[in-house]
Amino acid sequence: MPTHADRIHAAILENTSDTEYLICLPLYRSLVDLDKPVELYIYPQELHVRNHRKHRLEIYERNLDWFLFWLKNEESSEPAKGEQYRRWEQLRRESGISHFQEISFDMLPINRRPRQLC
Repeated sequence: MPTHADRIHAAILENTSDTEYLICLPLYRSLVDLDKPVELYIYPQELHVRNHRKHRLEIYERNLDWFLFWLKNEESSEPAKGEQYRRWEQLRRESGISHFQEISFDMLPINRRPRQLC
């Protein structure tokens, strides 16, 4: 199991290429095994930077929907996105995460806290 997968308390969305997805699999599998909300999309014939316009548009739209759903508890009214939201609602129920909860920096290890400039 990847180090500290059990300490992840956020929904994870991975958009990766077919040349890089093997790097994502250990964390993905660990999060699934721990009933954490995670989705993995693998794009064929792509590199690290997505070159196909269709793929880029898909990723941009899904990322925006994902953040609105998990951080603001908002859903698009587009009927075509209904299945996506049903899947995410199931992830939400199974994980026990109701919505975004602010995390205090005090919860982070000392070496992971943001530096204060003043």
